[in-house]
Amino acid sequence: MFNGKCPFDIHWYIYNNFLDFENKKNVKLLNKDFYKLWKRDVDNGRIIKKYLIKYYKIDDKYLNCNFIIEPFHGYKYNYWNVNKIYRYYIQKYEMKYLLSYPEFLTKKAILNYDKREKTLKWINDNLDKNIDKRNRRDILRFFKENEITIKELFYAGM
Repeated sequence: MFNGKCPFDIHWYIYNNFLDFENKKNVKLLNKDFYKLWKRDVDNGRIIKKYLIKYYKIDDKYLNCNFIIEPFHGYKYNYWNVNKIYRYYIQKYEMKYLLSYPEFLTKKAILNYDKREKTLKWINDNLDKNIDKRNRRDILRFFKENEITIKELFYAGM
């Protein structure tokens, strides 16, 4: 790559081998070559981001397609993937309700006393008391670490 004949080669070598992301952002204003390299990285990141958003997007009708009622057995909850249900809640639920959802779900849907107490203790220890400082990652962590079931999610409702 680096043959020393062109100033752009030197810029390319410095940009790719000696700079971390923050310094690349700062160096972009030095000259056109650094700006072109930085712009290329940003554009590539946007392409990857666009692909991932399409790939991980869940259809609005995901919950409607697999709901089966069997006679004498009630509802079957095993037809959904738990991780997709978690992602569905994280993506589709309004943020103002999602941030307070752990307390709501725990009080309403967890009927087992020991699990309820364990979950409330987890909420007090691991989630921020100020609901506005929480984010979607905290709620997803709540779902996964407390092993919230699909039945509990549906019982609590949206």
